Amino acid sequence: SYSTFIMPSAPFTCDARYGTCLLLDGGIGHELKLRTDAKAFVYTSLMNVQEPGVVTDVHSAFVRAGATAVTANCYGATPHHLAKAGVHIYRTKNRDMTVTDVCTAACSCARNAGARTVLASLPPLGESYERATEELLAYANESYGAMLAGMQDADGLIAETLT
Repeated sequence: SYSTFIMPSAPFTCDARYGTCLLLDGGIGHELKLRTDAKAFVYTSLMNVQEPGVVTDVHSAFVRAGATAVTANCYGATPHHLAKAGVHIYRTKNRDMTVTDVCTAACSCARNAGARTVLASLPPLGESYERATEELLAYANESYGAMLAGMQDADGLIAETLT
């Protein structure tokens, strides 16, 4: 179960567990895009499984810079986005990676970086800053359920760009 649900308006937020403020990281997906040839967040999300060392190294850099909380690289790990890369909610004989696998790997990469707190990104189901379509909303429980199943190692959730 999650002990923290954060909707930050700044890079700081209060953590009642420690009676202190958390200093959040600076955007794992953007940093991965800068350091690699990934053109979209969906591809940085696949790195959680395919190149976990790279993802953990970026998290570690944020920790070395003073971040006390890192955000697991789940922003592009929605069924909507991952389907474009051939990753779906359910495993089949032709699909060996699921949305849940990507989110589990994201939390593992973040945890391995040594931050005091790991937050899992709860992103919009569709495109950033756009209203979800009726089709996406019809599968919201299933979509978020698959993501949340992979976020069990996180200390909390961070809601990002939900409209």
